[in-house]
Amino acid sequence: MISQNHERQATAVLQSDTSRQVYSSSLDSLPNAVIDISLAAKPGHYRLIDCSYFIQHQQLVIYEFDGSISDVPYAAISYIWHGNEFDPATAESDKGAFTVRGAKDGDQVGIDVIHHACSVAIQEGAQYLWLDRLCIIQTSRADKDWQIVQMYGIYLHCKACLVLPGGIRQLVAVEDETMWITRAWTLQEVMAPKRILVLFKWERGSGSWQGSKGGAKAIISEVIPKESATTGLREILEASRYAETLDWTPAGSSAPTADDISVYITGDSMGVDTMLTESLSRIIGVDARLPEGALPAWQNAFWRASSRPVDMVLSIMGVFGVSLNPSSFHKDDRIGATIALAQEILRGGGKPAWLVMAFDLPPSPFLSSFPEFPETDVTGRVEIKTATDEQCFDLTLWYVADLPDGSMDDDGYLSISAKAAQVVYTGENVQKLNFSSRQNDDTNDICADYIRVVARDGGIWNIYRPNHASSAQDGRSFVAFVGHAQNYERAENSATNKGPYTLPTLSPLRAVILEEHGPGKFHRAANLTLGEVFEPIIHSEWQPHDFAIGGPLPLPLRK
Repeated sequence: MISQNHERQATAVLQSDTSRQVYSSSLDSLPNAVIDISLAAKPGHYRLIDCSYFIQHQQLVIYEFDGSISDVPYAAISYIWHGNEFDPATAESDKGAFTVRGAKDGDQVGIDVIHHACSVAIQEGAQYLWLDRLCIIQTSRADKDWQIVQMYGIYLHCKACLVLPGGIRQLVAVEDETMWITRAWTLQEVMAPKRILVLFKWERGSGSWQGSKGGAKAIISEVIPKESATTGLREILEASRYAETLDWTPAGSSAPTADDISVYITGDSMGVDTMLTESLSRIIGVDARLPEGALPAWQNAFWRASSRPVDMVLSIMGVFGVSLNPSSFHKDDRIGATIALAQEILRGGGKPAWLVMAFDLPPSPFLSSFPEFPETDVTGRVEIKTATDEQCFDLTLWYVADLPDGSMDDDGYLSISAKAAQVVYTGENVQKLNFSSRQNDDTNDICADYIRVVARDGGIWNIYRPNHASSAQDGRSFVAFVGHAQNYERAENSATNKGPYTLPTLSPLRAVILEEHGPGKFHRAANLTLGEVFEPIIHSEWQPHDFAIGGPLPLPLRK
């Protein structure tokens, strides 16, 4: 049991006109302690750790600021609440760790880890460090809600974001697998900053690594000799997608050593982690409010996990320029928060990118403009099952730049206007087509009455020509054109930039099939990639229609 002597009482000492000291303790008194800033800190304020005091005076000092910290030089940490398990046998030097009151469910804070992070911050010209565990009053719901709203700005204005993929108890090596890339909050933490460095355990000193085919290049900068180093996140992601081991060349040397390096530090290099790595590499430095940024941002967020389902939305609102009140939602209300986020994006002039973010996944049964929501949990498990009960990972390698404008009501119905034609489902299905051929081209059955097409899920539909629409059996199912797909810009070196996926050649025409389930209410039943032969047909024969896309099932009861 922790003694009461280790329950450090913070004293508010006036530091300046705009900041005050809310916690101070010597490092040698921190091991196994439980620290608490709530006795001096006030909810609704920014707080920062003083790196100079930590390094030079062996003291943990936290300041609270009365106003903005956008002009204060600080670095911010990105990490996961439950990191790699700490192994004392592999820790050559360990100064111990402490706990924060209100956050005992997370890993302990390693004193060595803060030392390494402060060292990098100072090298980056930042006197201060922001770490949510220490800079948020963990026992105050009011402070947490305020900090969540400010979170995007905190990472936006930092001089550098320091990624600690293995958590804050210890540094991990680049060869170690982590779950950093699957966590909800880490997405905005690397979309907002202008500079992102990965901090890791490292004994080789400064130098560079490079793939044998000239790809996956990175400069490695030593932080603490024989203990740690940094390189850019973009370089880490590129290395993790590289199919071969990397050659290591020490600083000052012209030839690589015998060392072979494999990088797994941002994920396990398989399944959803591979997909997230591919998607994340397209997001860094891209504005999510633009079409080319919105789609990969939605994709990347969709496949992540959090202990609180509502955090799947609150963790990304800032990247879309939206501010929601966290207290408006129950911790399990992911659906309600998703609707609120979509409403604000559309009110601000954004497009419904979620409509096309996972073209090969089934629609949500109660919010059908979205794909089926994955099952997630605090362990990082992210899973979606198809109709055949097989695990499915979907990666869209294109975005739609000319999606229609829209609005969304409180029941999750997305209202859009789009050119459309009546369709009827034939009741037939073809065997699921491979990814590169899942489109409809000029080999389709085009006749005077209808055009037969195959949806992405293999369902066969008849699109009726205008003069024969009365032949449709129900008359209330439509195919709606939603825009032209554009491929992301990619470098020519396939070994370093295409990852495990082959970029297919597809027609750019994207459409959705909508079925009416109530007066004026439609649900998305299937998705279509239409062959380019449809371009003149869409423009000359299809007519504008208004659709409200949601349901078909009622929204789950909100707590």
